[in-house]
Formats: sequence, structure tokens, C-alpha cells
Amino acid sequence: MAIREEAGRFVMQGVCDVEDVEPLLQALLSGNDIVLDLGPCRHLHCALVQIIARSAANLLPPEDEWLRRFVFAPLESSRAGKPAGALPSTQHAR
Repeated sequence: MAIREEAGRFVMQGVCDVEDVEPLLQALLSGNDIVLDLGPCRHLHCALVQIIARSAANLLPPEDEWLRRFVFAPLESSRAGKPAGALPSTQHAR
């Protein structure tokens, strides 16, 4: 299991795969003011990203640059109700 409780927060570490959906849901349902530490996480299954996006947990960012840039930043933006930033246009000039 890639989720553990530590010092009043839930830490997601290493490869967090679909098997971690149930433990994450249990953690998020355990009470108010949940802190979810993504620091040591290296991979997040898309099901976990969706659950985190809908949660009210306070998030600590991942150390992994790719996760921080392409998952955490848009996730935080969407949770704040802000656009996550435009992707490059795929339309071709005519």
C-alpha cells in the first residue's frame, strides 16, 4: 500500500496505483482538515487524481518535477476554479 498515516497527515509514496483507491477514499472520509502529502509520490493512477480533484484535502506538492508540473499544478488550478492554462493549439492555419 502506497498510502500511510504519519504525524496527522496521509502520505502517498512511490507508485500509487489503482489498488490505492480504497485506502485513499478511507483516508479522505476519516475526518475534516485532511492533509494529503504527495511529496514522495512518483506515480499517480488517474483514478487517484480524480478522487483528489474532488476532495477538500489540503495538498502538499510532489517532489517529482513531472508530477508537480503536469498533474499537481493543473489539479490545484481546477480545485481553485481557475483555468489550468491553455495547451498549444492543434489547429492548422488555412
